[in-house]
Amino acid sequence: MAGIFNGRIFNNAIFNTASATVTGDFHDGDYLQKRIKKERKAADRRREQIKEAYEILVEGRPAVAAKIVKPYISPTNTAENPIDFESFIADLERVEWLWKEYIELEDEEVLALL
Repeated sequence: MAGIFNGRIFNNAIFNTASATVTGDFHDGDYLQKRIKKERKAADRRREQIKEAYEILVEGRPAVAAKIVKPYISPTNTAENPIDFESFIADLERVEWLWKEYIELEDEEVLALL
């Protein structure tokens, strides 16, 4: 009784199942790729803004800037860029501190011009 259902069990039954292989989700197509590209550009732009804010803060308040990035200064890095910015940017608390000081410095410059 091979392959016959006898009420409770299958005796030596062989089941053929179709297996579907999904190699990728192409449902979103170009939209998803464009969105990812746009998000990467925005992240790179924010990263550059943080670096620029640091550079401006170094010129205006070098002691505060040194205090903010002190844990991320490495002697093995080049003299041109002694800070590990990738690790620094990952520390949101210090980035917020840097940004707050940068905004405060910008506000002082605007008030000085008035």
